[in-house]
Amino acid sequence: LAVSLLKNSRGEIDVNIPISGSLDNPEFSIGGLVWQAILNLVQKAVTAPFTLLAHAVGGGSGEDLNYIEFDAGSADLNDAAQKKLETIAKALADKPSVRMDVTGRVDPKVDEPALRSAWLDQQVKRAKVRDMSGNGENVDWSAIKVSDADYDKYLSKVYKSADFKKPTNFIGMTKSVPDDVMKAALTKNAPVDEGSLRDLAQRRAQAVQEYFDGKIDSKRIFVVAPKLNADDIKDKGTGSRVELGLK
Repeated sequence: LAVSLLKNSRGEIDVNIPISGSLDNPEFSIGGLVWQAILNLVQKAVTAPFTLLAHAVGGGSGEDLNYIEFDAGSADLNDAAQKKLETIAKALADKPSVRMDVTGRVDPKVDEPALRSAWLDQQVKRAKVRDMSGNGENVDWSAIKVSDADYDKYLSKVYKSADFKKPTNFIGMTKSVPDDVMKAALTKNAPVDEGSLRDLAQRRAQAVQEYFDGKIDSKRIFVVAPKLNADDIKDKGTGSRVELGLK
């Protein structure tokens, strides 16, 4: 791994060894200096491989290049993620023998509530689209916006049509309740489970893999099994992420 990280696309390894003092000193040894420098680089390759990778393109310490953060509940690459991936792609382009594992990850504490909220927003939007389609309007899903007034209107429709037990009045009809109560009930009953979290983690890994298409040989990028919790994270980053490993 150290050799792969140090070697450029021409097969060269350029090791900078600063020397100071007198060359006439009987204890001076070029061989000893070179050997120590190599040992230090091998140790860094094992403990902080992304630091070596970052130095190849002048990208700073590289301490946080081993993961790509995502917004809660999302598998879209934000600007910060794309900037980090750009640095990694540039460095890997000059390291043809380095391969990379891509592991999607979720933090259920933040990703599950975000997925439930996103599901509800989608249901409200679908209710508006159904209304528009029923009136004979041409509908472009991506162009549909839901105003605050529309949200309240269609939230009520989604709540009434939802298939779960709801409070009823004295004649058995669904009882009117405040918007916040409807939202709480709908998000609680949203079809979000472990499979949804696994799918989110996999979509995050796929987003990173697709970013490298055309930049890095696809045979060098491996998507591995996702992680469905944030229990063992020791850095300061969020658990909504993709983790990268060099080999």
